[in-house]
Amino acid sequence: MKGSYPSLNLGQSVMIYAYVMASFERIQPEPAFHSLDQEGFRAMMDKSREVLEDLGIKSNPALYNRILERLASLGEDDVHLLHSILNRYLK
Repeated sequence: MKGSYPSLNLGQSVMIYAYVMASFERIQPEPAFHSLDQEGFRAMMDKSREVLEDLGIKSNPALYNRILERLASLGEDDVHLLHSILNRYLK
């Protein structure tokens, strides 16, 4: 194989390397909302659901769920900012 297909060995090596790397456990940061006030976070999520439903985004489950996942990773400053925006929208 060395002479006829030199790239085949490289391809197989890359597959083995990728397989080994996939077995390592990824370290993911803890979501920022754990350090936040749980009641404030819950209120922000409730308001966000209401606004998303009002905008018709709930009819697209993939987009709706993705947005809620991203909201769960917001930091404390971002949650306060989003509260302000959502309150203004809901008025």
